[in-house]
Amino acid sequence: MDAVDDRASFDEQAIAACRALLGEQAERAVFPAGRSRRSVRVHLAGRTVIATARRNAARAAHEHAILRALGAAGAPVPAVLAWRDGWLIQEDIGEGRLTEDLAQAGRAETERLLDAAIEALARCQAAGRQVGLASGPFAGAAVLGATVEWRTTFAGMPVRLGTAVGIAPPPLDAAGLAARVQPPSVGFIKWDARPGNAVRRPDGSVAWFDWEHAGRRAPLDDLVWLFGDEYVGDWPDIEDALLARRLGAFADGLSGAEARDYLATMLCLHACVRLALIVSYRQRDGRWWNRQRTMRDDRVGVDRELAIAVCAKAGRWAGRTGPTKPLEPWFGAVAAWFAALA
Repeated sequence: MDAVDDRASFDEQAIAACRALLGEQAERAVFPAGRSRRSVRVHLAGRTVIATARRNAARAAHEHAILRALGAAGAPVPAVLAWRDGWLIQEDIGEGRLTEDLAQAGRAETERLLDAAIEALARCQAAGRQVGLASGPFAGAAVLGATVEWRTTFAGMPVRLGTAVGIAPPPLDAAGLAARVQPPSVGFIKWDARPGNAVRRPDGSVAWFDWEHAGRRAPLDDLVWLFGDEYVGDWPDIEDALLARRLGAFADGLSGAEARDYLATMLCLHACVRLALIVSYRQRDGRWWNRQRTMRDDRVGVDRELAIAVCAKAGRWAGRTGPTKPLEPWFGAVAAWFAALA
């Protein structure tokens, strides 16, 4: 994580940046997601803004350019208020993350929130196409997750998870899986479209922030990050309804069957990544984390119930496409391992 070494010093720098770039006096700065993020909410007279300073200057410039381009096309993203000397000052689009809203929502509200989030992602992707982020100046950038090395590692995630929990997965065609996760089309995507990077606005719409990792890959991958996140929960009927309603906006020329097949494969493997992270932190600390705190700080959901829900989702997705079907019962065994963990 891109942690802040000296919180007080970072606060002072953020306040000074707002004073210099906006010409306004700041009252105080508050970290909205703990020390692991290099962003603070700065309280000015009568409003708040988000001040961000990435360690990587190229990544910071990339995020600034993306937000400028998307904002000009009317995408649901924070407005850029100022940019200079590595500091990006953005509109504060809200305090509560979508993860927190989902945690308190019943079935109907969960579907509405996820639908709004998916609609907003589709609008961001469309805005990216409109301003050339998929085929214009940014097209020269490498496609995310397209190298043989990346795809091979990703296809090996069940083995990595199996090693971590001591339950070996059934044999799989690793080379075949690596080939299947090659992006079938390339477009502009957010890439880390986790609900922790989204906010529900007062009108019920959703806006997406944190664009430092945005780039080019299959548009369907934004759905992978959203549905595969542990904080989304296991809602098979909602998932089916949303895909029936929204999948076409992300298919990018694929048939419905092709899009679902790619999505199922990617979701199954992405779930292994999330579960491996949960296992790693659980084993490191020897305890489960406080769910409310992890949502507030935008950290991995190291929580027994969340992990079991991811296993349920992963097993369902695994069973929907031939190459991962052997993993369907295996995810049940992994869920039992989490359930028995003291």
